[in-house]
Amino acid sequence: LNEMQAKLPEMPDKKVGRFIKEYKITQDEAVLMSSELELSEYFEDVVRKGASPRMAAHWLSSQMATCLKEQSLSIGESPVSAEDFAQLLVMIMENRITANAAKKVLVKLFDTDKSPRQIVVDLNLNQVSDKMELEALVDKILAENTDAIESLRSGKAKAMGFLIGQAMHESKGRANPKIIQDIINSKL
Repeated sequence: LNEMQAKLPEMPDKKVGRFIKEYKITQDEAVLMSSELELSEYFEDVVRKGASPRMAAHWLSSQMATCLKEQSLSIGESPVSAEDFAQLLVMIMENRITANAAKKVLVKLFDTDKSPRQIVVDLNLNQVSDKMELEALVDKILAENTDAIESLRSGKAKAMGFLIGQAMHESKGRANPKIIQDIINSKL
């Protein structure tokens, strides 16, 4: 009997519990990631290849699901390997690309055999984190937006979002927003 049970696939409710415990994801994420055998295998493969479980669950249920739906594909039919998907998520985790850049790369992965790294290079999507370069960008944004500086100084937090948005627009989405915010704070 034990031998037969060992050969049976893991039951969904057991898998949900294991995912919560092992990967520290939420109940909802665990239910979703264990809803289909192919999805749960893909999820675990992506995590084994270095992606954060929470990020993998989020991106699989949002960005990957959208791309698959647009192409009428299941996760098992996805042209994006777990290795490439993990590589993409790791680049976000390492602040080498922004989430917006990663969305562009994911779409490209559906119609090319290039690696995520190569697509990032080809599309010039590497995130700019060089402090000197970003300081020059912030100086330009601050000089052009004196009203926003006054709003920020008077306690209007939305002004910070506006200034970061201006920097992101000016850098075509490549600036590291956390570093931009730190530089703005240090200059004001």
